[in-house]
Amino acid sequence: MGEDQLLTRRDFLGMASLLGGGALLSGCGLVAQAPPITGSIIGQAHRLGHRLVQEGFPPPKKTLDTTVAVVGGGIAGLSAGWKLKRSGLKDFLVLELEAEFGGNSRSGENKVSRYPWAAHYIPFPRPESTAVHELLRDLGVEKGADEAGKPVYDERAVCFAPQERLFIHGRWQEGIFPKLGATGEDVRQWTAFEHRMAAFRRMTDKDGRKAFAIPMALSSRRSDLLELDTLSMSDWLKREGFTSPRLRWYADYACRDDFGTTVEDTSAWAGIHYFAGRGAGDDDQVLTWPEGNGFVTSALCRTLKENLAGPLLVFDVAEGPSGVTVDAWDPKSRESVRVRAKAALVCVPVFLARRIVASLRRQAPAWTGTFSYAPWMVANLTVEDPPVGKGFPTAWDNVIFNSAGLGYVVAGHQSLEQQRNSEVWTYYYPMPQTDAAKARTTALSRSWGDWRDLILADLSRAHPGISRQVRGIDVMVLGHAMVKPRVGMMWGQDRLPFRPSV
Repeated sequence: MGEDQLLTRRDFLGMASLLGGGALLSGCGLVAQAPPITGSIIGQAHRLGHRLVQEGFPPPKKTLDTTVAVVGGGIAGLSAGWKLKRSGLKDFLVLELEAEFGGNSRSGENKVSRYPWAAHYIPFPRPESTAVHELLRDLGVEKGADEAGKPVYDERAVCFAPQERLFIHGRWQEGIFPKLGATGEDVRQWTAFEHRMAAFRRMTDKDGRKAFAIPMALSSRRSDLLELDTLSMSDWLKREGFTSPRLRWYADYACRDDFGTTVEDTSAWAGIHYFAGRGAGDDDQVLTWPEGNGFVTSALCRTLKENLAGPLLVFDVAEGPSGVTVDAWDPKSRESVRVRAKAALVCVPVFLARRIVASLRRQAPAWTGTFSYAPWMVANLTVEDPPVGKGFPTAWDNVIFNSAGLGYVVAGHQSLEQQRNSEVWTYYYPMPQTDAAKARTTALSRSWGDWRDLILADLSRAHPGISRQVRGIDVMVLGHAMVKPRVGMMWGQDRLPFRPSV
């Protein structure tokens, strides 16, 4: 073959990408072994939401009257609506920007499985999480209590074993802490770290409040505990002598997984809360479903069917002498509508509240400016004959060591089917850069092909040739996925006076 006929490695990889990763060299030619990967970027109506800063809205032409207006139809707004209805109030409206309710707790479904679009589990709630227990009882998930008074959950919702595995040194191990190849010092520090978290979990103050509770408003206000908010998780680890690179990775993974931040950018109070705010032993388990927390969203939407209104972009919430007015833009009719209510519950992120609530636009408390939101990408991959890999078998949560991604959750893990020829993998990719606005711009500017290549490159570390088994990849970019608990923002002096004291 002449030089101009040679197929370079770059050419081959480019062709493989166009073929969905299914091209193989066969003799001197190319043979396509798999059909192209299909998919698209779906989900959030960020362009509609950006109208809040890009242009004005016409005055309302239509008026609706209700007793309570709930602004925001994510899990917070839906939960508020559930509580209102449970308390006997039927006359209220939940207003949501998206065509689908649920926010980060939405879900999807294809011919293979239901699957989550972000939030995918609920830790076993602690005793102080009374509202969560109440909701789970209403949903039929919490069935009662055993002889010791501990909740009994629907066994179909308790995460099946195996729960977690980690890919490291070319094989899978059980659990997330990287034990495979760890030194004696790594293991010693990990054990000591676990003991410290257990001590924090048991700790209470003189008033009987837990050091780290859920909801956090119930947590102790002890000065030595609040002081943890002045340190980063990274600095706390160093101060306490936790220098093992593997332990640091483990803590960093937890911060990226729960907050979309790194240990350098996470408040030590928040980082410790991740571990100490949950249960231990048999209580350190989670409730999950194939569709993740979309199970809860769907149930709440059925309960609140007559109270849901959307898509509506709320652009003004103003208090007046006779109640509250909520003005919203209807993208279908391209007209504004006014909702008059006796009261409003604003269940949206702080960065939105600062723009839509009239009193906050005039003078927002200083602490509201400290909020930063981590962008994320979530993808659902349809995988045919899903690979297992060497070592520990496929788990519910599958993590790759030293990856920028968080791995994937197997949606069908909770299925009772004995054998599944295809699965949906939900892949999570946080963007924890300090400059969240820049990371958000990058995330929203990437094409579907860019995300496809990133996902397949990461997964191929653990599953070589995975692109030949992937049939579809749908991508959702969450520009403001969750609040970053940065140093000083959890219990800072600007925010502390506004914290509810329970």
